[in-house]
Amino acid sequence: FTQFRIILGDFNFTEVEEANRILGPIYFTTFVFFMFFILLNMFLAIINDTYSEVKSDMAQQKAEMELSDLIRKSYNKAMVRLKLKKTAVDDISESLRQGGGKLNFDELRQDLKGKGHTDAEIEAIFTKYDQDGDQELTEHEHQQMRDDLEKEREDLDLDRSSLPRPLSSRSFPRSLDDSEEDEDEDSGHSSRRRGSSSSGVSYEEFQV
Repeated sequence: FTQFRIILGDFNFTEVEEANRILGPIYFTTFVFFMFFILLNMFLAIINDTYSEVKSDMAQQKAEMELSDLIRKSYNKAMVRLKLKKTAVDDISESLRQGGGKLNFDELRQDLKGKGHTDAEIEAIFTKYDQDGDQELTEHEHQQMRDDLEKEREDLDLDRSSLPRPLSSRSFPRSLDDSEEDEDEDSGHSSRRRGSSSSGVSYEEFQV
């Protein structure tokens, strides 16, 4: 009981010193020091454990957000490339129709350059789909180009559907206070709607 009172700061050092002039002060000082050290360590351990837990959660959430953003950026870049490729294929289709089903490299290059395509892009497409190497793009080779484009589009759509949802403030667990505030807001909206209806004008008509 006396030691508990010492921890609380309720003590009489004079009485301790009178009990034993040498051991009394030594015992008192040692007891206070060790108890203060133990309690301080417990307090710091609790703070450190809580800080580590919060820091770990924040790092995990940040990693998920970065991964989601990276996937979405990659998808957007792929969609841009696909759109550019589709534009080139559509231009080639028009050139083939004008050329009667066949189109050589020089004609294709001249036509596509006039529509804003680069030499590297034109040469890459022509080299990939000119299967017989005759420097002419036939209707069959053009159809193969369109089939590859459609397959690439389907793969991108499949990747898009499997993307994780981006993290937002609604993804985090909400506290009881937030839920109560939402309930208060909902009840307030409901009361305003009932008040508007009772005055002769409905809430929907008022919004219109």
